[in-house]
Amino acid sequence: MYQKPVLDKDKFADYSELVKQLLSTEDAKAILALECDKIDKPPKITKTEIIFNGKGDDGHETFLFRRDDKPSEPLMHPSPENLKGLSCFNFCKTAQKPYDKYVVACCILAKVIFDKDVRFSSDGDIENLQEGKELAEKVLQSKVTIKPYDNGFEIEHEYRKATSEAEFIKDISK
Repeated sequence: MYQKPVLDKDKFADYSELVKQLLSTEDAKAILALECDKIDKPPKITKTEIIFNGKGDDGHETFLFRRDDKPSEPLMHPSPENLKGLSCFNFCKTAQKPYDKYVVACCILAKVIFDKDVRFSSDGDIENLQEGKELAEKVLQSKVTIKPYDNGFEIEHEYRKATSEAEFIKDISK
């Protein structure tokens, strides 16, 4: 995933809350850990970073997504004019192990929240993203459309942050 070096603080807080929901299911707890060799430690989800892997042999590379990242050296994929300021690159190979669907869902959620501030791609095709897409839709409680776009994927979704009943009434009273 490509990203801007520093992502919006409030948006990352929103993203972290969505990831908490995503990773709080019994399925996620059964297959995810902080690291594959630290199966007793849960994924790390803070307002500045998300870190997780599959447990034991079901793990491969660690998913790591930070609000503040350092530019990668060198960028090996699309040319800088196509990246439009996305100077940080991070990747996570899952070898299609069970935790892959959570990596995909986190990438989709990041794209929904950060829009043009992130871009994600996959060695798989759209069919390989289906389980992660369905997980992201459950958290967002709405449909997500994935389309191939310029060595990556474009996500169509209008993100609406959940509000309390009082906030909703205040918004519609304006």
